[in-house]
Amino acid sequence: MAFNIEISDTARFTVKFSLRGGDGSDKPSSFEFLADRVSVDEYKQVLDEGGTFADFLVRVGKGWEGVRDGNGTPVDYSEDALRKICNIPGLASLMFKLYGAEVSVKEKN
Repeated sequence: MAFNIEISDTARFTVKFSLRGGDGSDKPSSFEFLADRVSVDEYKQVLDEGGTFADFLVRVGKGWEGVRDGNGTPVDYSEDALRKICNIPGLASLMFKLYGAEVSVKEKN
């Protein structure tokens, strides 16, 4: 199978996680995240700048679907809203990991 050197400038992936509620039960959640695909050099440059996972996600983030407020109303994508959800312990690192997996090649048997 041939390889087309032109690849999409964007990456889209599902962020799936569970968060323990006040009643002690795990509440499964997910949303779609849309981000710019950066080159290896740009990826390394961002990491070398010494920012946080949230800083990286703000730099590459373009939008999302499925993020809602406490009333179930969709939350518009913004840097402030992204930073707010990145304050949930573990979510920014999960999103960073998923981004890396989405933009990387995968071995095919």
